[in-house]
Amino acid sequence: MSDIVRLQVSVVFLALLSLTACSTSSDKTQPIYNEGALSVYKAGDIPFSYPESLLTGQASTECLKWSDSDIIATDKLFLFNAAGLSPAAARSLAVRLDREIDKLSASMDWASYRWLNSLPVINQPNGAALFADSAVTLDRNIGVARLKSEMVKPPHEADQEKRGRNPDVQNKDSVGSVGHKRKLTREVAVLSYVLPEFRPKRDWRAPAAHVYEHFLKLPRPERVEAVRRYNRLSELDLRSDTFEILPGRILVCAFRESSGLGVAEGHDMGINLPAGSSDQDIRRALVASYQAVRTRAYGQLDDLVPEWFLTGQRQYHAGGHIASTKEALYSSPIDSRSARNHQKPDNFAPLSALAYRYLGAANEMSLISSLLDAVRYRDMPALGGMEQDPQRHFRKAFDNRMQALDDGPLTIRGFDYGWNGFIGSLPEVAFK
Repeated sequence: MSDIVRLQVSVVFLALLSLTACSTSSDKTQPIYNEGALSVYKAGDIPFSYPESLLTGQASTECLKWSDSDIIATDKLFLFNAAGLSPAAARSLAVRLDREIDKLSASMDWASYRWLNSLPVINQPNGAALFADSAVTLDRNIGVARLKSEMVKPPHEADQEKRGRNPDVQNKDSVGSVGHKRKLTREVAVLSYVLPEFRPKRDWRAPAAHVYEHFLKLPRPERVEAVRRYNRLSELDLRSDTFEILPGRILVCAFRESSGLGVAEGHDMGINLPAGSSDQDIRRALVASYQAVRTRAYGQLDDLVPEWFLTGQRQYHAGGHIASTKEALYSSPIDSRSARNHQKPDNFAPLSALAYRYLGAANEMSLISSLLDAVRYRDMPALGGMEQDPQRHFRKAFDNRMQALDDGPLTIRGFDYGWNGFIGSLPEVAFK
């Protein structure tokens, strides 16, 4: 049998295995009962672990207490009841959150289904970068010839060999015979199975950077399938870990107000909030989560996007106070020079909301939201590191896309230096 036939057979074989695994895991997510749009699960009946790494110290301890409570689910979220709310109160909070997600999605010109489809697939921070790096490294660990022979073996036969295999032995065979006209890199032997549509690019970037870019642009179902395929292949290598797949819903941890954990906060996979949070606090946390999801910030949102923009967007869409023109004179919240000793005005949040309101009066909301997309498709983030000028992607997009009320170009520096003139021309109108 030729190599290309072996590879095709293996793809069909492993795809069937993936579908079988998928149907098995879905059985575990059957709710205890349904009530209208709500489903109620018991702890242990959801096929993933709560991502502790998103929480720190006391918050982690508090939010993991949901394990003894029912988990309320809507089609948009999982609510983990660490606050000890009564069943009725927990359901009421879940419905309230569900409605706010739809309202915010409409006001920010990003349908809620797109929000959900853009949620991370892998249950750990920087998951896409870890996946890209691991997918490339996996080939180096198991070797191309080893991979091609294992992919067509029955699972029990592969498992028996795995137990007695020396993980340090690598086969460095060529992959030129798999049917491609040009010689492929060794990584493509693995990636042609994990990511069938992936094509390598020959430029200065490492292969993992190309995988990262390709993976991020896939629809969620294809990203989930890619991780499942990777997990199957990683079983052939003793040194490769598998990835836990998240459910594609916003994760909400409600904790006790008496815990001293502070106000509601948003992160890449959802929000954490005190059980008695106001509507405004909930909206502010949801906007923060929206920002993290749309930029795929992986915990680095504050480094990637200017604080005045993040704060202004949250304050405006949460319905918070917006500074008047009189309040704002000579008090620009924009730090266009990124000075370390920059002093924020006392009313920074209302001023930032006014700056955001000006952008909305002069530009379409879809264009403003696209500034976050510019950050989203940045180069692969360094694992555990940060580039020297992380905000350059946002600044470049802003300077190229934003315009002033007089239809002239608007740059961040110009907005800062000409603050009084710009806000002085701001009419009392809603967003475009």
